Amino acid sequence: MIYVISSVHPLSDSRIYHRQVLSLAKHYSIKYFAQEVEGWQAKDVAYVALPQGKKLQVRLGNCWRLLRASLSREARVIHFHDPELLPVGLIAKIFGKKVVYDVHENYFKTIRHKPSIPKYLRGVICILFKMFENLCCRCFDLVLVVTDELKQHLPGNVHTINNYPHISFTPPVKQPSRGALKLVYVGLITQPRGVLNMIEAVKRVTVPVTFDIIGHFNSAEFQHCVEAEIRDLDNIKYVPSIPYSSFFNHLVQYDVGMMCLLPNPNHVTSLPNKLFEYMAMGMAILASDFPIWREILDKSGCGVLVDPLDSDAIREAIERLESNRGDLAQMGRQGQRAYQSLYNWESQEKKLLSLYEKMLGEKNA
Repeated sequence: MIYVISSVHPLSDSRIYHRQVLSLAKHYSIKYFAQEVEGWQAKDVAYVALPQGKKLQVRLGNCWRLLRASLSREARVIHFHDPELLPVGLIAKIFGKKVVYDVHENYFKTIRHKPSIPKYLRGVICILFKMFENLCCRCFDLVLVVTDELKQHLPGNVHTINNYPHISFTPPVKQPSRGALKLVYVGLITQPRGVLNMIEAVKRVTVPVTFDIIGHFNSAEFQHCVEAEIRDLDNIKYVPSIPYSSFFNHLVQYDVGMMCLLPNPNHVTSLPNKLFEYMAMGMAILASDFPIWREILDKSGCGVLVDPLDSDAIREAIERLESNRGDLAQMGRQGQRAYQSLYNWESQEKKLLSLYEKMLGEKNA
């Protein structure tokens, strides 16, 4: 049996559950461990809901629970998704388990810019973490990363499994919309994600637009900040996170997907889910001008790139998109075609299952 485990992600996580767990469950017996989500239930997969929370004691408690579970006799493969579970993975390997480390981001760079860690300690912690991560990666059977850029920084049997959405969610081809241009941002709502700059840009536009901010906040303080910024505005609103089952049906109404993330080191080398979800929905994309994003948008012709630190540049890009509705619809169609041929989860599912088959030497476990 394969144990897919996470100490911090919710059970409903799109990469872990909706992509990997459901794909692996087509050929293997799965038991899935992640943080509880109220009212959520997994379909056709055995799962264990862990205590919910971001506090250190909750996370450490979950790590201990997952260590005990990983050493159970029925667990043949441990597929884990958090850097804090590296010791769990290493202990499981010592006890003869097959171990898969799933790397969602460059944790070395994240530590260097983590405000919760005192600046004078970050360098030392970075070096110690990198040494330990490299040691573990050499011991593990398989290391999965979300981008090719991450692959260059890790030793061992490393393979890229991109965060592409399912092709089955593709909606009908979009037509040029009428009325106000409908903008949307989807994802974690934080200051580094450029939310305030996008709000400021929308405030300044001289053409009719609406802007919906969909997701959840990482802090009550920042939520209060955003709410204060949009309190008296009719065309900007906050929409709480939408269940995955109805997520794509909701997104079909929008014209432009916004992703003006600020240029911190982890963003510059990332490939966010929302990029490909926007493409899948046939939306034009307004994105930060990062090299890895530029390559995709230039290749597919599906969007416009801007300096995310310049709210006037974002405003000007919105106004250009609004004044060229025909080009806007064409961008959406081109992005959708690129998604259907290249950037879909089905292509990654084949890679994932092939890697598991090579690791286990069989199709069922």
